[in-house]
Amino acid sequence: MAETSSADNPSDTRAVLKELLAQSRPGMGVSAQVFLSDNATSESVSAVAKRLIESAAKTPGSAAKKPVIGKVHELAKSFSVTAEPEFFESLTAKPEVKAILPSKMDDVYPAPVKRVVAD
Repeated sequence: MAETSSADNPSDTRAVLKELLAQSRPGMGVSAQVFLSDNATSESVSAVAKRLIESAAKTPGSAAKKPVIGKVHELAKSFSVTAEPEFFESLTAKPEVKAILPSKMDDVYPAPVKRVVAD
């Protein structure tokens, strides 16, 4: 099975960026989980995260407020980042990034269903 990066599916990427923009408040950052591709972790996830954040922050047009790295999950090959929504657009262009998901999601569980008990 071939691995894809977040740049390979632009419709999903646009939807995530739109959601991050909707969650943001003026002057406040928004938090997201960044997942790395399997071949991007020859070094520790925290080292890759720091390198990616520094690189994406230097991209022209990225947000002026410095992004902050939160929790790093070595086994999941992911880390959280709090930044302005515009920053995540430059991060999605990095080949090491497999996916970005908002940390705050409206509803991830299915709606409860009323069961009918047969006699």
